[in-house]
Amino acid sequence: MGIGYRFKKIGGLSVGLSYFQGLVNVYKENSKTKNNSIFLKLNLPIGAKKSAKKIEEAPVIETDSLSD
Repeated sequence: MGIGYRFKKIGGLSVGLSYFQGLVNVYKENSKTKNNSIFLKLNLPIGAKKSAKKIEEAPVIETDSLSD
């Protein structure tokens, strides 16, 4: 289960938070312990705007249809 937010559609910073609840006991002797974790992520794309600009400027190649 998690949630995230992207600040810009292309080349933007994004942050997210995820939670994981384990279903298996960690220790055989103690049945009350479960494995769980919280993840905080931060994505900082480097060079994404430059790459998106190249894709926009690239010529469109048209292909012939295969129907007879």
